[in-house]
Amino acid sequence: MTPELKNIYAPFSDLSLTKAENALYINFRNMEPHLVSCSDNFSADQKEEVLVLHEKGHPLGMVSVVIRENLHKATPPKSYARLDLVIVSKPYRNLGVGRLLIVSALLFVLRTWEQKIYSISCLAGHKTVEKFLQELLFQDHPRKEKNYWQGTLNLEERSPQVLLEIYLKKAKACLQWTVYQLDKKENLCR
Repeated sequence: MTPELKNIYAPFSDLSLTKAENALYINFRNMEPHLVSCSDNFSADQKEEVLVLHEKGHPLGMVSVVIRENLHKATPPKSYARLDLVIVSKPYRNLGVGRLLIVSALLFVLRTWEQKIYSISCLAGHKTVEKFLQELLFQDHPRKEKNYWQGTLNLEERSPQVLLEIYLKKAKACLQWTVYQLDKKENLCR
């Protein structure tokens, strides 16, 4: 995990963000079989990065990110990232887990591939995700298909360092909100 993510999660000992093993990724995919991943048609050597949010070791949700090289781009950087799937276990929905996963994945991508990618995109089927991505400076990318929204973050027009600072603040706020909501949920269950 990146140093920034380790630092923001450190004060919250019950929560952790880790890379997922394939079996856990498959379990989450089975929860939402109707979701389509851009990696579904990849060859075996192409994989996605999968991050999972845990509370006390229990997985709450996951986000997958795909990094691909654009063979048609003439100048570096030649790769792009796609924020692919965000899946939250049903009992943990509406607690900010999805937002926390999205902003954590963006921090991870920016820090890990900062100089190697020229854009990050996402297809959003939910208005909440669309609105949140717009808050994170994603721009509308018109599509012919109308059943989802596509947003793009052009890293050739925006400073990755500035984005890292913005996303760190947003991640801290999302993390505090999610911790508050999880505590509230736990207190209601007692």
